[in-house]
Amino acid sequence: MFTREQVKRYMMDHDGVTLKNGDIVEYLKGYQVAISKHDEMRFSDIDDALDYMAMAYRMRYIGAWYDNGVWVVDINGQWVNNINHAIQLGIDNDQDAIWDWKNFCEIPLAEHKKIIEQYGKGKK
Repeated sequence: MFTREQVKRYMMDHDGVTLKNGDIVEYLKGYQVAISKHDEMRFSDIDDALDYMAMAYRMRYIGAWYDNGVWVVDINGQWVNNINHAIQLGIDNDQDAIWDWKNFCEIPLAEHKKIIEQYGKGKK
């Protein structure tokens, strides 16, 4: 398990972090998606974000990232191998984006949501 200072340094160096059972993780493939919008918290101070993460470290995945001047922490994430499944989980759970590990970038879901709204989920 990493120390608080190691996690803080990683967050500052990478504008975020993913923890699995308290350890910093990076994957070479797959996608990270939050499975509950209700578990997302925003903090203006990195130390407040770290305090919240420390209370929830036993959650399977915790994701934190810096977005528009605030630290966003989600304590209910999931790693998914299939992009279609990840996109659908993101949309079903009202997420703005999913994380692409291979390309180390976010995939916004707004366009995918528009397509589903236009054509309907499961319609033929």
